[in-house]
Amino acid sequence: MFSVPRSLQPCLQALLLGGIFTLCLNVCATVQANQQALPANVIVVCPTSFQEAIQPLVQRRQAEGLRVQVIPSQASSADLAKSIQAVADLDTTRYVILVGDCSLRDATTGSDPKYEVPTLQEPATVTAAWKTTPMLPGDTFYGDFDNDGFPDAAVGRIPIDSARQLTTYIDRIIHYEDESEFGPWWQRVQLTAGVGGFGFLADTAIESVTRGMVTSSMPAWTHTQVTYASPTSPFNPGLNRFQEAVLKQYSQGNRFWVYAGHGWVTELDRVPATAAGRPVLANHNVDGLQLTNSPPPIALMFACYTGAFDANEDCLAEQMLRTPHGPIAVVAGSRVTLPYGNAVVATGLIRAVYEDHAPRLGDAWRTALREVATASEANPELKKRRTMIDTLATLISPTAANLPAERREHMQLYNLLGDPTLRLLQPQKLPLNVAGNVPAGNPITITGTSPIDGTLTLSLHRAIGSLPAGTPLEDRHQLANSTEVARDQVIVKAKQPFSMQLPTLATLTGTLHVIGAVKESSAFAIGDVRVLITSE
Repeated sequence: MFSVPRSLQPCLQALLLGGIFTLCLNVCATVQANQQALPANVIVVCPTSFQEAIQPLVQRRQAEGLRVQVIPSQASSADLAKSIQAVADLDTTRYVILVGDCSLRDATTGSDPKYEVPTLQEPATVTAAWKTTPMLPGDTFYGDFDNDGFPDAAVGRIPIDSARQLTTYIDRIIHYEDESEFGPWWQRVQLTAGVGGFGFLADTAIESVTRGMVTSSMPAWTHTQVTYASPTSPFNPGLNRFQEAVLKQYSQGNRFWVYAGHGWVTELDRVPATAAGRPVLANHNVDGLQLTNSPPPIALMFACYTGAFDANEDCLAEQMLRTPHGPIAVVAGSRVTLPYGNAVVATGLIRAVYEDHAPRLGDAWRTALREVATASEANPELKKRRTMIDTLATLISPTAANLPAERREHMQLYNLLGDPTLRLLQPQKLPLNVAGNVPAGNPITITGTSPIDGTLTLSLHRAIGSLPAGTPLEDRHQLANSTEVARDQVIVKAKQPFSMQLPTLATLTGTLHVIGAVKESSAFAIGDVRVLITSE
């Protein structure tokens, strides 16, 4: 047997270790080269001053299997668009993350690539009649790689001004994705509505239909909490208590926080709508957004100017995003937005989240934008869904002559502030069955089979907004939003049939909903079924 002299053993060991180390380096280099050879799923546009701070998010997405390519910012939007298109792939790249604010001097050509990312500008056409700015800022079409008007990737801007702000936001993302559990917050959607300003008839009709479409587009198992500034609405908690009611509902936790109404760069509608009225929310009181053991919502603000991230001061959407208990992401308009455009954006996004079960926020946003870009006549199913709002807008909207242009303009106006790769919790389906109609006062028998082990909660709900006659004024808001009639719980086993009963009231008839939710440590299933309660 060959033996190595003792004097040569250290040299041989060094050679062997060096060879192994070199081999490892070559393997790693080969893997990295192969990764780089494949087109990126995510393009991150990151100014040089933030490239170290963005690494935790980059590494997190890579660990999830996404290929991420980081490119530097540019001084002009034209150069940046070319840089993005140079590395993007039509079939693979689905997310573009812009890290940083845009220049306050010149949002299109004057950005400092060390700290800022420029935005695109398009001329105002449909909204020009409302004295908006001549050019409309927006990031959406950075994601249109072939310039066909249909975004190929969802673009999200993280509008930070420092590495510390970026680190704080990434920490919030990690906590949202890793610590969030299914719970009552996940079923809730808070809808806050102001009063429009496009004429009484258009406001009343279009915006009421928009609110109806928003709520009716959601599954029946969602719990919509409504606060509405109209003095005659049962959802008005009182003009002097409006702000407090909105903040209280926010603190309870919601999957989405939706606002529809007037807005400005730094504040929402004033209630009452006078100089003495208090804004529903403003930059100076965003610290009032507090949460009680619930994850932050995703905010959708269908209002003018609230997403003007190019303004001389931080807009409300930016301030909300950077607030410790603020939304984890915000969709908001950068200039004047109109009722019809708001409606198609809102319903497209809601459908993508709740019907398509988008795994990431950017998937839902991209789907919504591509739907907005699609003509109603081009898709029979889309035409059917849009029939009511298209017909109404054609009859009375101030922009009725050019609805396709209004949709296109709202693709530029609405921007996602936040991370488009944000993971969304999605449940499994829980089929529920009720055998026939049920006479009032008799119990309802609900059957089904859960896909998971866990605690099943069944609850019976009446329609939102239905109030008993003679309800005191001060109780209207709470009772209008309180829909639960009965509830019960039981432990169920996966794939084993269950049967439960819920009581009904002798005085309550009509169509009610049964909602079922099964929760265990790492999974959640939910479903609903309608039941007709008869008077006989």
